[in-house]
Order: sequence, then C-alpha cells, then structure tokens
Amino acid sequence: MPPLFLISLLYVGFSMAKIATGAIISVVIFSAIRKETRMTFRQIIDALSEGAQDAIAVLAILGAIQIITVGVFLPGIGLRISNMIIQISGGSQFLTILIIFLLAYILGMGLPITPAYLILATLAAPALINLGAPLMGAHLLVLWWSNVSAITPPVCLAVFVACALAKSSLWPTGMEAVKKASINFILPWLFIYDPLLLLNGNPIKILLRLFIVAIGVVAFQGGLVGYFLRDNNVLDTLLLILVGILLFIPNLYINFIGVGCISLVIFLQSRKEY
Repeated sequence: MPPLFLISLLYVGFSMAKIATGAIISVVIFSAIRKETRMTFRQIIDALSEGAQDAIAVLAILGAIQIITVGVFLPGIGLRISNMIIQISGGSQFLTILIIFLLAYILGMGLPITPAYLILATLAAPALINLGAPLMGAHLLVLWWSNVSAITPPVCLAVFVACALAKSSLWPTGMEAVKKASINFILPWLFIYDPLLLLNGNPIKILLRLFIVAIGVVAFQGGLVGYFLRDNNVLDTLLLILVGILLFIPNLYINFIGVGCISLVIFLQSRKEY
C-alpha cells in the first residue's frame, strides 16, 4: 500500500518533500493494520534513524547535480556540443551513437534520469537527427541510455539505494545490476536501425519483429545470467548470447539461424536432469 500511496501523491502533483513525508507516515499507518507488523514508538524512531543514515551515501552523490546542471545549460553550450559531436564523428552515424553513449554515461553519473534525458535531448539527439536518424528513435535512444548510469559503477544511484536496502557491497551489487540490465546497452541501437520497433510499417511485420526481439532479449539475458531452462554450461551460454545477437539483427534469414540455435539450446537443456 505505501508504494501505491506514493505513486498517487506523485500523480496528484505534490512537492517531493510532501510526497516523501506522506510516504513515511503511510508506512506507519498501514503497518498498524495487522498486529504482527504494527510498529512501536521505539521501532519508528529506529527506522527513521536508519533511513537517515542509509540516505547519506546517496545525498553525497546528489550534491554535485546542481553544479553539473548549471554548467551544461550555460548560454550557447547546447549548439556547440551538438556541432562538436558531428565534427568528432566525421558525420558517421555509428560513431555519433558511440559518442552519445559516452555523454549519457558521464552525465548520468551526476544526474537523475529525467534531467539527464532532457540534457541529452537538447545536446545530443539533434546531432543524431541531422545525420538521418528517425526523430522518435533518437529520443528513445537517449532516454534509454539516460538510465544506464543508474546501474553502472562507480556512480550508480540506483545501486547505492539498493545497497542501503539490502546491506550489500557496492561493486558486487553494481556488477550484478549491469549483468541483469545489460540489454539496456543493446536495444537502443535497434531504435535507430530497425524502424519496425518504432511501430512503423505493416502491423503483422511489427508484431513478428517484436516477438523475435522479445525472444532475443530472453535468450541474451539467459546467457549472461547463466540460467535458461536449467543452469547453463559453457556451450549453452555461448549459444544463448549468439541467439540474442542473431535475433536482434533485422534480417529474417539471420533470425531463422537464431531460432535454430535457441531450439538446440532448448533441446539440450530439456535432456538435463535437475
């Protein structure tokens, strides 16, 4: 209930301070509904104290946000950076995308997702659009990559929060987060080179392409995480990663090879015993 209450306050449009205060109060109220979860006054004080201590690591990182935001939005810097990106890439769309990834990673280390996207949409997306990328694809790319820095060490706000909640170490948690969300590094490329993912084209082809990419995501992540139908061996892992790559390529003939590979993995793993 408290998360739903928090989302409701966000939807209504209260300030962040009021939303945070309301969410904290809602935890106490909703926990009192059941006897086994009801908090005593001492437990409430201890929870507030622990929450404040856990927030220190995150607050230390957020302290640089205002400096970065002001620096990026200085008059005229947006046009300069956009032109600079095109000059450095030599007009290559592929190199421009790589440069945008680096920018997204650096900006995201000091900014939350929304400001990072707004900055990249202003500075980087126009360069990509000028080189022929679709408007929606360029913005989806920078939006997705604005999320990447939240889970990639050394400055990974989402991982810092997770570590505070789980009492875990930063680097192992960060590496696990990168592994679990690694598809976030790959799919944005498809928004530029695969118009069907932007829902442009024949509806049947769009549905087929979405289905193929979904299978590729499951296979690729299964290879990286080390589990598909069963625990993977080395061959399973290599085949699953290969399947993901083959199914991401917008070519039906190559996709058929990927389907054959994943069928082989399913056959091999279905013969294994627990």
